[in-house]
Amino acid sequence: MSDLLDHALPAHGGLDRWRRVRSIHVRGSVGGLLWGSRRQEGIFATADFALDVRRQHLVYHDFTGPGLRGVFTPGRVWIEDRAGNVLTQRRSPRMAFTGHGPDSPWDGLHALDCTPCTSGVMPCGTT
Repeated sequence: MSDLLDHALPAHGGLDRWRRVRSIHVRGSVGGLLWGSRRQEGIFATADFALDVRRQHLVYHDFTGPGLRGVFTPGRVWIEDRAGNVLTQRRSPRMAFTGHGPDSPWDGLHALDCTPCTSGVMPCGTT
């Protein structure tokens, strides 16, 4: 283990406690220059999400509107309503970035696919 992990793990209950964790709920704000440059400024200004620590799966609450959820998995991103009805989705979401330049605008699904990378939750390019 790294020095940081040697200190952080015991301070938060130890390895046995971490192994029992299934999900983490986070409230905060994800900002920066990226979002405005992609015409998505403020899309995560009030980020409220839950992530599964066993697999790459994030759920953003009130994503793009009250009662909507944005769901990220490496192979699919989607927006659903409270009842779980899929309103819009994209399979193989990384392919949607093909041909994009430094000023290409994004839609909400682009932002949803990119956020796990930019927030440090998951490394970019993972599948």
